[in-house]
Amino acid sequence: MSEDWNWTETRPGHWERHVDHIEDYFVTIADLTRPVGGDHFSTSFGAQIKFQPEKALGEIESALKQAWTALRFDLPQLASIVEDRRMIYESLPDDSTRQEWLSRTVVIDTSSNSSAELFPRLNQSPKQAMLYYLPKSSEVVIHTAHWRLDGYGATLLLSQLLQHVVELPTSTITFGSEPARLYPSHFVLLKAPENPPESSQKITDQSIFDYITHLPSIQIPSVTGPTPKLVPTTHRQEITINQQQTADLVASAKARGVSLTVVAHAAMIRATKAMNPDITLDESAKYACIVPVSIRDLLPTPYDGPAYAASVAMTGVPVGFTSTTFDKDMDRLQDLYHNELKHPSRIEGLRAFQNKMTESLKQPPVVDIPTPTHPTLNSLGLIERYLKPSYYGKDGDVKVDKFWVGTGVVDHTVWVYIWTWKEQLTISATYNTGMYDDHTIRDFLGRFSEVLTQKLIPTASTS
Repeated sequence: MSEDWNWTETRPGHWERHVDHIEDYFVTIADLTRPVGGDHFSTSFGAQIKFQPEKALGEIESALKQAWTALRFDLPQLASIVEDRRMIYESLPDDSTRQEWLSRTVVIDTSSNSSAELFPRLNQSPKQAMLYYLPKSSEVVIHTAHWRLDGYGATLLLSQLLQHVVELPTSTITFGSEPARLYPSHFVLLKAPENPPESSQKITDQSIFDYITHLPSIQIPSVTGPTPKLVPTTHRQEITINQQQTADLVASAKARGVSLTVVAHAAMIRATKAMNPDITLDESAKYACIVPVSIRDLLPTPYDGPAYAASVAMTGVPVGFTSTTFDKDMDRLQDLYHNELKHPSRIEGLRAFQNKMTESLKQPPVVDIPTPTHPTLNSLGLIERYLKPSYYGKDGDVKVDKFWVGTGVVDHTVWVYIWTWKEQLTISATYNTGMYDDHTIRDFLGRFSEVLTQKLIPTASTS
């Protein structure tokens, strides 16, 4: 199988390789949820930008198309497709095929007032990555399948797009050499064995056991009753904590010897408890989730950086434990994030684990295992590590005012993203509108924010 994970030119300009188990996991989920009308984990992200000096719409469209072309040349994986579990890339042999690709993948959306209005319509993953520009809100939005890109990759890719906008190519790009930059399999890069040692299998099997035995997990109550019906539409809401409070939260977390991600995760669990009137905040309750884990930093250079942003360099670790008090939950999560998620034995067993997880999706549901309905946290950290607030060029600059990311949700979970941008913490939730209404999620985000500020900021002010 590993040899089939290497890209092969099967005819001039046509390259193929088999999807690996991480990519196949997301391909399988998309296939399973597509009959509902939406793709679970369909990924969208974007930024509100300002051109300085201002540009006419025609100039902006031209610049974006040139930048998008340059980005594809840099990151050919962006234009790959999947058919029958094979990843396929076709080069652009001439100008007519280039223009045809641009006409399919670049959209000037003059009708949407903002990305908030566009996002619910991006429920089906496009065959190739798409670029939108919204003149009314001056936003760029990229929409793609999750098997092609993860959250960190999204910020890196967006940064490269904007860099190309202010540094447009001085000559026509000639395609043909770019397949050399197609992304190989993660398992080839990590040298992950097909049959890991027993110690690696034991640690991954224990994670799955802990997850299953802590279902049903505490959840945000659905407003649609006992038999909710999933729909194609995903909504996204966010709440932003101001600069002073964010600084206080960071100082408080540091004083406790934990990361902001750890305290945010503990706060999310407590906010979820607060949504359930039948349990008290410190009462023991089952909690289970899938923790997204980036493996990008484990890859060899240059695959760990912007040159290979178009890749889903991540996995998900099943987690389950009994939630009690805020402090005890935080201690458990600190051990999880800093000792368990990237344990060498877990990475060594990643190939076998991902294969097991993907194959389990293809089997009929196990009646005795409850449907997961938990909120899941995905922390992107400090966005400025990847995306700059300003991009400068000799013919003008681009200022980035706002960043966001969201995924399509076609199951019973709520996906929560947190990130810090311009010294402000943002908490964003995406959710299926057949399961939750906007008011419920707005209430949840408010409680989440309250737990953070009430539990942590007093520590910062007195330390």
